[in-house]
Amino acid sequence: MNKKNQIEKEVLEIGAKAKNSSLDVSLLPTKVKNQVIIQAAENIRNNKESLIEENSKDIEEHKSSLNSALLDRLLLDSGRIDNICEGLIDIAKLEDPIGKVLGRWSRPNGLKIERVSIPLGVIGVIYESRPNVAADAAALCLKS
Repeated sequence: MNKKNQIEKEVLEIGAKAKNSSLDVSLLPTKVKNQVIIQAAENIRNNKESLIEENSKDIEEHKSSLNSALLDRLLLDSGRIDNICEGLIDIAKLEDPIGKVLGRWSRPNGLKIERVSIPLGVIGVIYESRPNVAADAAALCLKS
């Protein structure tokens, strides 16, 4: 199997697993979603030194094949990791968008209709060379 087919297979498997879990995740209460996001921030902060060490190895391994701007975007240091954690905490503090009444109206026959926000479902995110995007996207998707 060539690399493209292998990647396609892996993406489809990940998507199928996500779809199978999406109903359970969509039913999580706000408090639980916020706790998961806060715990993610704590785990990242508690593993800061290890993350910096492994990131340094990755940077060193690919230093010759990547330009300096890309290497800078990929670099994790204490301040950047702190910013990732703060971003997660900020997301946990956001109002839960699920279950909000976005509109209501009545039909001439008396039927009352509401438009209510629902969970996003399964999404895919493609991004390049921004370690903070993985944390932000995951937290925003969980919250939404």
